[in-house]
Amino acid sequence: MALVTHRKDLKVEATPYGCRVRAATVDDLIFRNPEPIHFSDAATSFNGTAGLIRQTEHGVEFALFHGTGIGVAGLLFRTTDTDLGIGGSIVSGQPPRGEYYAPRDCSVTLTLTSPSSAARFHIDGEAQLIEAESGALVIPLKAGRHHWELSDTVPVPMAPSILRTENHRGGARVFLSPVPTATQYRLELSKDGGTTWSAVRTEDRTQMEISGLANGEKVHLRAVASNASHTSAPGPEYPLYVTSDPPPPPDGLHVELSDGAAMLPWGEVLGITEYRLYARDVREGKFHLLYHGRDSVYQDKRPGIQAAITIPQNSPGSIPGLVEYCVTAVNGNGEGARSRIADTNPASWRNWDPRPGEPFRRVYSFPPDSPPSPDQWPRYYPK
Repeated sequence: MALVTHRKDLKVEATPYGCRVRAATVDDLIFRNPEPIHFSDAATSFNGTAGLIRQTEHGVEFALFHGTGIGVAGLLFRTTDTDLGIGGSIVSGQPPRGEYYAPRDCSVTLTLTSPSSAARFHIDGEAQLIEAESGALVIPLKAGRHHWELSDTVPVPMAPSILRTENHRGGARVFLSPVPTATQYRLELSKDGGTTWSAVRTEDRTQMEISGLANGEKVHLRAVASNASHTSAPGPEYPLYVTSDPPPPPDGLHVELSDGAAMLPWGEVLGITEYRLYARDVREGKFHLLYHGRDSVYQDKRPGIQAAITIPQNSPGSIPGLVEYCVTAVNGNGEGARSRIADTNPASWRNWDPRPGEPFRRVYSFPPDSPPSPDQWPRYYPK
C-alpha cells in the first residue's frame, strides 16, 4: 500500500493489514489487502479485505467496504454478504448512526457489548422488526442506500426531498416527500443560488403554498423535517422558476411502434400540474384529448397501428389509418403551447428503431493484426 498526501504532519506506519495514519486529532486504521484480514485489539476488530476505523477527539467513525465484520466502541456488525457496505459514527451524547449500501436484500447481525432493552434499530427513521439470536440482533436490510440509527428515543428524521412543484403566478404549491417520525416540515427559500436561506413556512403536512415572489425570477427551495427531539439536515435544493406564463411544450415526443399499439414517451417539464396528450386520425381535422395526467408516457392501442418496417422509406405515400399526436403541459397559469406533431407512420425515419430495446453499449476498436488480450476486453456493465 502507498499513501499519497500533501500533508507533512501525518505519521504513517506500514502494518500487516494495510497502514496506520496519525495526526493531531485523528488515528486511522486502514485495512486493505487482497486476502482477508483478521484483526482485533482491545477496542476494535475487522474481518475482510477493505475497511477503515477512525478515532477522533469526538468519537469513532468506521466503514466496512468489503468483508464480513467490523467492531468498534461496543458494536460488532457481522454479515455473510461481502458486498454489503456499512459505516457510521459513534459520538458521545448521540446515538450510533450511519449509512449502508446493499446491492441486494441481505441481513446483518449486531452484537452489543452493553445491550439495552429499550434500544431499537431504525432504517430511514422506521423501527425494524428484528430477531434475537444467541444474544445478537439479526437485522434484515433492504437493497439500496439507506440510513440507520440505534436509538432508545425518537430517531433523527431523514432529510425530506421536494418531489415537485405546481407553479402559478407569484409562487407555487410545493410537494414534499413524507418522512417517518417527522411531525413538522419547514420550507426554506434562497434567492442567491443557495448561499443564504430563510424560512418561509412551517407546516405539519407535506404540501405547502409559497406566494409573493416576483414573476420572472429563479429561486431555490429546500425542506427540513423535525420532531419533538430532533431536526433533520436540509434536503436537496430544488429550483423554482416563478412565472405568470403557461409552461412550454414538452420536448422529445416520440412514437415507439408495434403491431396494434404506439408507446408515446415525452420529456419532463418542471412546475406542471398535468400533461395533456392529443390525437387525431389524419382523415380528421381536429385533435381530441387522449390522456391527461402526470405520467410522461402513454400507450395508445389501435388495430390499425403497425410496427416500424425494417428499412424506412423517404416517400412512403399515403398511410391508411395514420394517427398524429401532440402533447401540452398545464400549470396554475393555464395550458401551454402544443409540441411538434408525431405520427404512427411505420415507414418514417423518425419512428425507425434499428436495435429495439438495446441498452447502453461501448464500442472498442482494435487493430486487425493485434487482437486484444483478455484484460483489454471491456468491463461488464449491467443493465
